[in-house]
Amino acid sequence: MKRSTIAVLVMSFVAAVSISSVYGADMDALKSLVKDEARIVKDYPLEKHIDAVAASKMAADKKAVIVDLRTVQEYQLIGHIPGTLNIPVAFWGKWDDTKKSFGWEPNPDFVKQFAAAFPDKNGTYILMCRSGHRSGKTIKTLQQAGYANLYQMWDGFEGIAVSDKASPNYGKKMVDGWKNKNLPWTYDMDPVMVVLK
Repeated sequence: MKRSTIAVLVMSFVAAVSISSVYGADMDALKSLVKDEARIVKDYPLEKHIDAVAASKMAADKKAVIVDLRTVQEYQLIGHIPGTLNIPVAFWGKWDDTKKSFGWEPNPDFVKQFAAAFPDKNGTYILMCRSGHRSGKTIKTLQQAGYANLYQMWDGFEGIAVSDKASPNYGKKMVDGWKNKNLPWTYDMDPVMVVLK
């Protein structure tokens, strides 16, 4: 084999490994980071589960568009990524006395609204929510609608709650996530970037 062929093969391998380290991880590493497996989409390619830093890089490199699936209230009051379209996948529902929280009511027009905003079903889209649960569940919905290249931002905009009960920050969303990684975000609203029901 010629040296130039070997060099090309080595460079291809190095490029594949470096892309994997930026955009993906192995399953054990992913599970150790994510901790809550509800953020991992079963039977979905591992490399399509990415964190906020990888999502930021893909968007900056124009390799993908980030779509914010949170409620309009979250988008406005908690902040959002500048220039990111907000299409709520669900809305706040009724109080659940057992769970001690408000439930979710699915947005019945979500797929239609997504298709109107992003008609290219071969485009690359990163789905993002507060902490990775809604975006994970939405992958299958959009796959069924014909979208072929979707990424799941598993740590979400706010990140993951501190799990150490001895920590004074226990329960606060201070681990990973877009905001905790000090990536660009804003409170500034542009009504054009919000799809209202």
